[in-house]
Amino acid sequence: MEITCVPERDDRLEEWKAGLRSLPPDDWVKIRILAECDSTSVELKRMAERGAEGRSAVLALFQTGGRGRYGRRWYSPDGKGVYVSVLERPGWGVDEAVWAGVTAATAVAAVLEEVGIADVRIKPPNDIIVGAAKIAGILVEPRAGRSGLEFIVTGVGINVTQDEADFRSAGLAAGQATSCRLLESEVAAVDIACRFLEAWRKKFDLAEEGTIGRRELLNEWTARGGGASGALPDFGLEWNGTVRA
Repeated sequence: MEITCVPERDDRLEEWKAGLRSLPPDDWVKIRILAECDSTSVELKRMAERGAEGRSAVLALFQTGGRGRYGRRWYSPDGKGVYVSVLERPGWGVDEAVWAGVTAATAVAAVLEEVGIADVRIKPPNDIIVGAAKIAGILVEPRAGRSGLEFIVTGVGINVTQDEADFRSAGLAAGQATSCRLLESEVAAVDIACRFLEAWRKKFDLAEEGTIGRRELLNEWTARGGGASGALPDFGLEWNGTVRA
């Protein structure tokens, strides 16, 4: 597992690098940690286009152009959240890309419960909520070519240490968004990032197993409010390639 920081010799990035070293070394090929970028997903798509392998990830402490679905802005204050995108090349058919969304949603929900947050729910297709307030969002961007699915980039934003003033400054109404801190879970963003990347790998491996693993994921998705029992979700994928089906 190769972990690089940009810029090098940045104390905050080195702290993240040390934390990510706790991940199982065979889970990830390359992890890139940035002090700042436009969007982790945009950065990772650039890497994918240059031939980056699956099992790669990009994290940033700050995003200037973090995005949600339909190009909506994802508020990404410096050092206060987890802003991460993962690249997979699973060799699936184009219709199977939805499983990246199921993987991300169930992984985020499980991690938040691990750090003591109760009543975490999936709000289809892209949000993780506690009560009525959003605590995390997901954006799945598959790339399809004429030979099928080339890769999937899945972006995840998780609110960790934001307070009410942070959300007000972003123009969000009271109760529209929440964070781990506001829910009385004092946890470092790097800890959430490590937990998420570990959970992602375990759950994505289930998706790659086929029917049995996917049934387990779908049952968890349903139990967490993702949709009707046994129904494959419409995850609102945002396609980037020339062929969709």
